[in-house]
Amino acid sequence: MKKFALIIAAMICACSPPSPQLVELDLLVKGIPIKIMAPKGAAVNVDDLGIIKDVTVTDSLNYFVQIFSSKASTLDPRKVKEEQKEIVQDAPFFSKITQEDEHGFIYEKKIDEDHINYDFRFVRIQGDDEYLFQAGLGGGYDLPSVKTMYRAVQ
Repeated sequence: MKKFALIIAAMICACSPPSPQLVELDLLVKGIPIKIMAPKGAAVNVDDLGIIKDVTVTDSLNYFVQIFSSKASTLDPRKVKEEQKEIVQDAPFFSKITQEDEHGFIYEKKIDEDHINYDFRFVRIQGDDEYLFQAGLGGGYDLPSVKTMYRAVQ
């Protein structure tokens, strides 16, 4: 019986996508004075749109973090997080918040019974700048991938 349980466990592990090994990534070289964890060799792209910078860090379909950088409207990250929760909860397909802490949250998007995706918002205020982290646009992320990205930006 133990052999059977080990075989089943091995099959389950083999079927799930591997989580990427993360290393510290300093975004200062791209003009953003913050550090996150990212897969080694991840591509970093910066679009400076004037009042906001759009930074993407990606290596695959399982790791795609998008960061919006702008001047802070408040120095209270909890207030920005609450504003983001309202925006997300008003969006189509929002289902529920699955995890929440002081500066961010992970949430579920239910397109239908067969299509459930996850995303997150995390807020960091540094100096007079605000950084809003989320999963890269395009979505379709499973919960383990989103949890990995969420931990990577904390």
